[in-house]
Amino acid sequence: MVEPQGKIAAPSFESQTYINESVGFALEYPAGWTAQEMVLGSRALQSLLLSTPEIANLAVLPEGETRVTVIVYQWEP
Repeated sequence: MVEPQGKIAAPSFESQTYINESVGFALEYPAGWTAQEMVLGSRALQSLLLSTPEIANLAVLPEGETRVTVIVYQWEP
């Protein structure tokens, strides 16, 4: 595991923490947003951070909305 080097500045917004212990990462995202997780096949995990839950599957986001997608692939050496 890689250890963080130094402190990261606090976010400039009210935040909550998304933690994924199975793959070992955490990040801050705006309070009031929604986090969703889903398994993609047998070797990938997708996490969505959404400004509103309705935008999860939209191809084009409405103005002012935000979707952050994190995909972690798990491969055997």
